[in-house]
Amino acid sequence: MKYRALLLLLLLSLPVLATGAIYQIKSGSLQIAEPGFTIDVRYPLASGLGPKIDAAFNAASRNHVRSLVKTFEQAARVSQREANGAAGMLTHSLNLDFETMHLSDRLLAILVSGGEFQGGAHPDPILYTLLVDPQTGRKISVADLFNSKETYLSELSRLSAIELKPRIKDLNTNEKWVLQGTAAKSENFQILWPGNDGLYVLFPPYSVAPYSSGAPRVVIPYKKLAGLMSDRFFDN
Repeated sequence: MKYRALLLLLLLSLPVLATGAIYQIKSGSLQIAEPGFTIDVRYPLASGLGPKIDAAFNAASRNHVRSLVKTFEQAARVSQREANGAAGMLTHSLNLDFETMHLSDRLLAILVSGGEFQGGAHPDPILYTLLVDPQTGRKISVADLFNSKETYLSELSRLSAIELKPRIKDLNTNEKWVLQGTAAKSENFQILWPGNDGLYVLFPPYSVAPYSSGAPRVVIPYKKLAGLMSDRFFDN
């Protein structure tokens, strides 16, 4: 199973928008160390959304982590059996962490990142955004953040390309790569969240630049998105 992600070091510079919401996002953890593989996972747990919503959110979060861990553990055990104790056998690892990027009474955005290593030059990265409606505890899609599901992708595509093109040299990429990674497709715009100064869009490794360039991000000022963001989650 392949995932996309961002190294945790990149998270340190990413801004969070907090608006005085009364609920909190805390951390659960799971660590397993066995011969041949290690697992170190942190996952979000909600407190203060209401007993039913907290319970549903936390159960979904735990179940998701258990599913990832089970899949990884099964693959790691198969690999160990195939290696059959060969000299130099790799220790496989799964690492997962999260950062609360936006917390308000209208929207919760959590960035999940980490990596899965089962041999190779580097871990397979894991990177995704969890968007939640705090009023219901339900997961929402990126498309739900916008008024027009027909035009939001074309605007995100256009504006992201404008932001990335001047950075082509620094990112060690080229225009064709950037245009492919910012094409108006939903899969290209699954990792985003609101910040104080605009909408943050993160592009996984390999999507617009090589792995060595990390996960490039752009900030699209809200004034350029006027009328496009949903009134349900934003003040336009």
